[in-house]
Amino acid sequence: MSRKKMNQAIRDAIWEGYAPRIGAVEAVEATDDTKEVKGQPGKIDPHALYVGPLLDGWVEFMPEIARLVRRNDNDNPLPDRHRMKRLVMDVVDPVTHRRASAGRGEDVAGYGFAMIEFKRDSDRWVRLGSALLHNEPGEILNSLDVEHDPETNEPQVVAPVRGSESQMVKTSPQIRLDKVNNLHYMMVGDDWRIQFEALGRKRTLLFNLREKSEGSSLVDAI
Repeated sequence: MSRKKMNQAIRDAIWEGYAPRIGAVEAVEATDDTKEVKGQPGKIDPHALYVGPLLDGWVEFMPEIARLVRRNDNDNPLPDRHRMKRLVMDVVDPVTHRRASAGRGEDVAGYGFAMIEFKRDSDRWVRLGSALLHNEPGEILNSLDVEHDPETNEPQVVAPVRGSESQMVKTSPQIRLDKVNNLHYMMVGDDWRIQFEALGRKRTLLFNLREKSEGSSLVDAI
C-alpha cells in the first residue's frame, strides 16, 4: 500500500509552526530586576525550502536518490519514498559496521551498503546512522484529520476524536525535532552526499539544494 499524500492544510500548519525564523524574540516575564519583554515570532527564513518528514523532503527535492535502489523488477513501480527507505535500511554504521536494518531479515534489506552525509553552513560532513531509519526527523507524532469549517468552509487541522457535542477540536501537528542537525527542515544551500554500493558497483550522488523553480538540486553523479 502506498503512503497517503499529506494534506496541504497539514503541510501549511507544519510550515507555520516549525519553519526556521529570523528576528524572533523570546518573551520574558517582568521581575524585580528585569523588564517584561514581549515575544516576537520573527519572519520565516527566506532560505527555508521544506519542513516535515525528511524522506518526504528527499522525494520533493532529491528524487534522484530513488534510482540508486532497484533490487529487482518488483522495485521499479514502488513509490520513491519506499525505495529511499530501503536505501536507509542499508546505511552502515561507521562504528559497528552493521546495517540500520540489522536483525530485520535479508528479505527486507541487506543487498547493498549505503552512506548518507550532510552539511549545512560548515565544511564538515555529518555522517548519518541508523537513527535516520528508526527516528525519522520531522515525522508527525500525533494523529490528525482535516475538516472544513462549517462557517467559512476553510480546511482546518483537527483531532480525530471529537469533543463534547461532537464538535471539532482544532489542533496542531507535533513533529519529531532533530535538535542536533536540524534535519526536520531543509534550507537553500544544504549539501547532501548519498552513496550506494551493490554487486561491486558504487554510485555517489551529490546535491546542493535550491528552489525547484531553479532546476534540479543534483550537481554530480559519480
